[in-house]
Amino acid sequence: MKYLLNFIGQGPATYGPFCAERLRRTYANGVRAEPPTWLELQAVKSKKHIPIQVILATGESLTVPVDSASTSREMCMHIAHKQGLSDHLGFSLQVAVYDKFWSLGSGRDHMMDAIARCEQMAQERGESQRQSPWRIYFRKEFFTPWHDSREDPVSTELIYRQVLRGVWSGEYSFEKEEELVELLARHCYVQLGASAESKAVQELLPSCIPHKLYRTKPPDRWASLVTAACAKAPYTQKQVTPLAVREQVVDAARLQWPLLFSRLFEVIKEGDFFFDSLREVSDWVKKNKPQKEGAPVTLPYQVYFMRKLWLNISPGKDVNADTILHYHQELPKYLRGFHKCSREDAIHLAGLIYKAQFNNDRSQLASVPKILRELVPENLTRLMSSEEWKKSILLAYDRHKDKTVEEAKVAFLKWICRWPTFGSAFFEVKQTSEPSYPDVILIAINRHGVLLIHPKTKDLLTTYPFTKISSWSSGSTYFHMALGSLGRGSRLLCETSLGYKMDDLLTSYVQQLLSAMNKQRGSKAPALASTPRLPKTQLILAVNWKGLCFLDQQEKMLLELSFPEVMGLATNREAQGGQRLLLSTMHEEYEFVSPSSVAIAELVALFLEGLKERSIFAMALQDRKATDDTTLLAFKKGDLLVLTKKQGLLASENWTLGQNDRTVPMACLYTIPTVTKPSAQLLSLLAMSPEKRKLAAQEGQFTEPRPEEPPKEKLHTLEEFSYEFFRAPEKDMVSMAVLPLARARGHLWAYSCEPLRQPLLKRVHANVDLWDIACQIFVAILRYMGDYPSRQAWPTLELTDQIFTLALQHPALQDEVYCQILKQLTHNSNRHSEERGWQLLWLCTGLFPPSKGLLPHAQKFIDTRRGKLLAPDCSRRIQKVLRTGPRKQPPHQVEVEAAEQNVSRICHKIYFPNDTSEMLEVVANTRVRDVCDSIATRLQLASWEGCSLFIKISDKVISQKEGDFFFDSLRE
Repeated sequence: MKYLLNFIGQGPATYGPFCAERLRRTYANGVRAEPPTWLELQAVKSKKHIPIQVILATGESLTVPVDSASTSREMCMHIAHKQGLSDHLGFSLQVAVYDKFWSLGSGRDHMMDAIARCEQMAQERGESQRQSPWRIYFRKEFFTPWHDSREDPVSTELIYRQVLRGVWSGEYSFEKEEELVELLARHCYVQLGASAESKAVQELLPSCIPHKLYRTKPPDRWASLVTAACAKAPYTQKQVTPLAVREQVVDAARLQWPLLFSRLFEVIKEGDFFFDSLREVSDWVKKNKPQKEGAPVTLPYQVYFMRKLWLNISPGKDVNADTILHYHQELPKYLRGFHKCSREDAIHLAGLIYKAQFNNDRSQLASVPKILRELVPENLTRLMSSEEWKKSILLAYDRHKDKTVEEAKVAFLKWICRWPTFGSAFFEVKQTSEPSYPDVILIAINRHGVLLIHPKTKDLLTTYPFTKISSWSSGSTYFHMALGSLGRGSRLLCETSLGYKMDDLLTSYVQQLLSAMNKQRGSKAPALASTPRLPKTQLILAVNWKGLCFLDQQEKMLLELSFPEVMGLATNREAQGGQRLLLSTMHEEYEFVSPSSVAIAELVALFLEGLKERSIFAMALQDRKATDDTTLLAFKKGDLLVLTKKQGLLASENWTLGQNDRTVPMACLYTIPTVTKPSAQLLSLLAMSPEKRKLAAQEGQFTEPRPEEPPKEKLHTLEEFSYEFFRAPEKDMVSMAVLPLARARGHLWAYSCEPLRQPLLKRVHANVDLWDIACQIFVAILRYMGDYPSRQAWPTLELTDQIFTLALQHPALQDEVYCQILKQLTHNSNRHSEERGWQLLWLCTGLFPPSKGLLPHAQKFIDTRRGKLLAPDCSRRIQKVLRTGPRKQPPHQVEVEAAEQNVSRICHKIYFPNDTSEMLEVVANTRVRDVCDSIATRLQLASWEGCSLFIKISDKVISQKEGDFFFDSLRE
């Protein structure tokens, strides 16, 4: 920036300062979205500002000087200053051209981008850019929840005029004629006074009533209705000032048309983002697929259960395995022509395939020529004409007509299992070691070893049994295999991008054979070498003084949320597919995609903060018993408290005044964002935990929550453990004379919202290299629990990675992580923060156990809090991770999502070759072999030996190791 400014400064004196100022403005206001307009080109020539005429609601026009970087916020502030408008929130610029009308808002949108779009519309109509008939209006777009018409007469006058013009134009309409007459009566009172004559009223009405409606009655009839309404109105009887009547009109409009006074945004409801957001084997993809630095990994994946090793397979022995796995894995290889097959074989098998696919439906035989490639290998279809194939297949089908579908599949397998290539994995490679073979060959790996096949004739060139293979290796572009003895043997050198699969498969076969042979008594092993409720659609989000409304494209109301129901709002600007908006409510969580997600979040946050500042209602988050200090208010959890501090609450304050001049600790309160008294139903919902709220919403009934039973024993903390293992605390900055809770929070082992400057544990403190890591982990914990303010919305998976990845790499940090989490769960009065802390503890207990010294304290900490939702499962997970050992990878996205939903059971979908799938329960310590065993039981397979799990990513299929943890396998 400074270099460019320096360069510009050396330019011509007539343009240098002009360009420098434009650059500074552009840098401050951001990048434009549209190219320069015709108006800008003219302004550059004269080096002057562009005059824009803005039409006010009064009908007057105001000239606003703008430049290329001017935003709608700057223009609105300029207009507000010129008009003496103090209450400008909710006023915005709106653009009209031809039959189009849209809001430019009062934020960061550039004025000249809107004019550029108008000029483009003119060009599309074959008109000149300079003739584009655009108009800019300054209008009231939305009301704030705390709007008071008495605060700003200028604002009231502008809104009043906007309402009148809107009623006349048909923009605002009434359901009842009496409501329209009442508005007209107020207007006549304002314009003509209380003693208006009928003739004057009659002359005024045509400019107020929609033309079509005005013609439905004689003018004198309209005048008499309005005059009568005005005469008996309270404001006439009390001789209220015209300004007060204008205020009544504005207030009535706010109540009458909340949707018409709304900020509208287009959003797209995301589907079930539980699996959409899965980071499928992301580490492997990053290593093997070139990507731009920092680019998100978004390749979709599926987990398949398939036959990997085809040892001792006898078709008909395990019918379930044959019909679910074997047939559907072998059929595609057969149809692609990998096997050497005669015409007679092809005819016989085509009859079986037709039977397996269509059963007794003979009608499809007429279309055999069209589906020939689904019945016959592609390299054999030219041996006969389509009609000859049809006749032959019909005869073969008739021979199998008495078979069931399952019997036909088994018969197909029995026929091809005699071939030496049955059960093979085929790889097309370029070989460079044997000149007598074609340059490109097929390599088949199966129960016989490694087979080399001619790619065209499918003749078997040679077979290398496993006993002849001494070693093998692979890379991203090659596969090498050593044959015979190491000294006098030969080598097979291949160029292929699938070397990793060949390497893995060959290793698995050799290991399986060795394992099987070692089980046989007295036999010697051969000399082998070591080895991601609202519909998922486009929606309109309307934000107004009442709350959030979701509409469909026909403007039908789908969902309405009041501001007290909104529990959280976050944006992710870097998300794939557009800016993400995460909306948490009492009942559900929603994810949307919208280019305006930041503007939505800012507006809703503005309303929530403004409501909390003005709210006098709060709900008690915990019980507080009466004490000797009469200035402290006693209350029970869930009580509605009326605050007596007029200026509202500030987040930095620790105490506030309550009813009867008593003080209340802020940590015990949740300020309800509302200016009206909340309903009993709302209080009932607020008192519930998030999971209970969701359950109540599903059941459609909200009952008063039962008060939690007091703990039967004292809650255990890390205080005793800290005496021996924690470092000495820093100089105490908290007054110890306030409350026991405050004293507790002054200790290292209790909750704090301040980042750590040093590790907690002495042994970590002694290792300077781990200091920064430990402190960064604690900041990530604060961010996850919502205790660390940040403008950036951090993805939860990124935070859990920061917390657990380095702890898995440095065992010394594992106890530090446990202590930091338990510390934040001690005396934490923030319900949301505490719940998020338990989620972290749940994730931690599935990754690694605490040390022997910390284990009894951690276990007792959890056991004395058995009432917490995730506590029982945390206790079980610690015992299980002690038995199974620590994980290698941080939590998978599926685990993190389960923790966020407080769900201890995780189900994952497993696919099978026959296009079916099953949902299987997995836990943190589930290994791949456990999943395979569960599948075999579910499918009633005789054995799953030789089968495995495969991760399919795009065109890659990666086999998983049986001994790996399931979620570690996904992460790798």
